[in-house]
Amino acid sequence: SVSTMLTPLTTLALNAAAATVGASGTLDSAAFSTAAAQLLAAFNLPATLNISTTLPTFGNGINSYGTALTAISRMVANGSTLASILAATQPQALAAAYAAAANPAPIASGTPSASGTVTATGAVAGSITPQATGYEITVSANTIAHRFFLSPVAVVGVPNGTSTAEVLVGRTFNVDGTITTTVSYADPRVSLMPAGCDVRVSTTCGVTISTPAGSTRPVTIRLDNTPLVGGGTLNGTLVGDTPGALWSPAELPRSTDGAIAINGVITSVTTGTVSTVSAGGNTQVSITLRLADGSQVVAGRTNALPFSVTRLVFPATLQQCAASCNVTLTESAEGFAVAFAITPLSGGVTLSQSVFIGKTQGSLTNNGNLGTLTPLSDAVQAVNDSRSTTFIGPGSTAPGEIGYLQVTVRAGRVTAANATSANAASYQCGDALAVLGYPACSGITVGGNGRSFTFTNATLAGGDFRASKTNVAFNGTLTAKGR
Repeated sequence: SVSTMLTPLTTLALNAAAATVGASGTLDSAAFSTAAAQLLAAFNLPATLNISTTLPTFGNGINSYGTALTAISRMVANGSTLASILAATQPQALAAAYAAAANPAPIASGTPSASGTVTATGAVAGSITPQATGYEITVSANTIAHRFFLSPVAVVGVPNGTSTAEVLVGRTFNVDGTITTTVSYADPRVSLMPAGCDVRVSTTCGVTISTPAGSTRPVTIRLDNTPLVGGGTLNGTLVGDTPGALWSPAELPRSTDGAIAINGVITSVTTGTVSTVSAGGNTQVSITLRLADGSQVVAGRTNALPFSVTRLVFPATLQQCAASCNVTLTESAEGFAVAFAITPLSGGVTLSQSVFIGKTQGSLTNNGNLGTLTPLSDAVQAVNDSRSTTFIGPGSTAPGEIGYLQVTVRAGRVTAANATSANAASYQCGDALAVLGYPACSGITVGGNGRSFTFTNATLAGGDFRASKTNVAFNGTLTAKGR
């Protein structure tokens, strides 16, 4: 007998195992495990994913199992019947359809739209009705910012001066599971000084944000007596939309995968980091996991000593293990596998299950004297329907060394790239730079995971934009850890 999750993937593995052993063979756990491994390979899923015991999770802490089942749903939406998928005895025959569903064509980019009015009363009086295209959403690993603007407008008291009138509503997702909302209002037509909600006084700022839904997912933001620094309030409703935009950190590409069972209850991991610091013959390793329930788990050790583990349940509850914590860390070229084997914490709490935390990978060479870029970390941010990935180097101060490289993608195509050296020399390519004599980024492609970039004789030009430029060809592949 096999005790297993019942999902389309386990059904496919069972079908494949039964077909392999045939009518006269023995359908046992070994046959099932072999078929499951072949299924993972066919669908390009992590070899460490146990489809029998892992709980699929979705939403902000989605894991690879949840992502795989999402792809199965897309296969059905693309025209395959669920019955035909579940009847398949060879997962390899579904590999192409699965790959297409797992990496769907990007939503077509479109023009932003904005509507509504916000009125300020009190110390800063006035109102802002954004222009028809005056909406922008910025998403990073732990923030979402909605910007509604009217630009350019005359600056009061400054002859021929122009600036931007805007309302900015931001949300920060804190490590303790709380959300901090901020609001700022800037209208140069009536005041040179922006005003905003003072989060020291009000953490909610009187803001209501709708949950985006649908194919274009417009967002509605209502401000009810939002307090302004120095006195006064904001009131009104704004609606913004951008086809193809990312709307939450959960939609950013990431490599962290897995969940933690707390007293047997599965809790997904939203972010994970592993840091290693060596000094004076000592090596300190620290693993930090942020969980979907708002708690944080930190495991640390010095040199080869066993790990100690602390779980912080905000605001002030500590659950700890100082010895025999049963934590193992396995490092590979792709990342770190962290396993908790019934880790005992104070208060009768136990942790189990494993998590995979990816690494920033790859290197980039060039035909100039800029050295090889082997990034140590990366960061991903989306602005409307564009996504930028920044690869950060080891911090060399050599004049020609590349300090960081940023690649921008829109509608599945690289539209800009910028490599900056330690002496601030910049090498660029991009659609919007053609009028300045820079090349297009035709030699850079983005992988289906949204995190890998391949450079094939990709030409970036450097030098003063008013003078002749130096062309440098880059080759290699970089893969971001992501969120």
